[in-house]
Amino acid sequence: MSVIIVSMLLKILVPVYTWLPTIFFWGVFISASAAYIWRSKLSLARWSKVMIAVTAFYYLAYAAVATALQYYSWKGNALAAKLLASPISSNAQDATFWGKFPAIANSKLGYFVFYSWSHFWFDALLAILGGVVFWIILRSLKKYKERFFEDGEVELGTLTAMMAGWPQFVAFVPFVFIAVVVISIIRMAFFKEAYTTLGIPMLLAVLATYIFSTELAWLLIKLNP
Repeated sequence: MSVIIVSMLLKILVPVYTWLPTIFFWGVFISASAAYIWRSKLSLARWSKVMIAVTAFYYLAYAAVATALQYYSWKGNALAAKLLASPISSNAQDATFWGKFPAIANSKLGYFVFYSWSHFWFDALLAILGGVVFWIILRSLKKYKERFFEDGEVELGTLTAMMAGWPQFVAFVPFVFIAVVVISIIRMAFFKEAYTTLGIPMLLAVLATYIFSTELAWLLIKLNP
């Protein structure tokens, strides 16, 4: 009976998990854009910090639940269940850091841990790390050129970098600077305004990573054969 229940739950949860990232991140993007537009009426920094925490929790929770779903999906399949009793191959241990952890690599769940790490946890942790790295960059830039920032834009930038995720973060950073140049030219040409803050460019950059996510994934695969 328990196997039947698990099978039914998997049929329901797998499609939900397929669409959840799209729904979540478009929701966060719309909320971030609205908060930026109405930043004069609310604390953009405080709101962004809350959403940073929510987004980080989402990444970790998504990876954890995806790991559990993968486990029970394999457990319910006679052929795939063999993978739950397989260590990491010696070639994979030699090629990755898992060789430094033989207790895990050579255990029965070694391959499952390796698979879960590479498919769920690696990208999630790098997405969070990308946000931290971009926060450091923005904090340093603000100390040097504070006129490029309005209140709360450092936190907003951290959020957008985290939203971009990994490996899209690699394209997100140059998108920000391209957007700054384009918007600066428009502001100077039509409004005679010399300075452009980073709020709108960062939102446009993360929007670009969403719109061109398929193309970016293909390009990043080509660049890293």
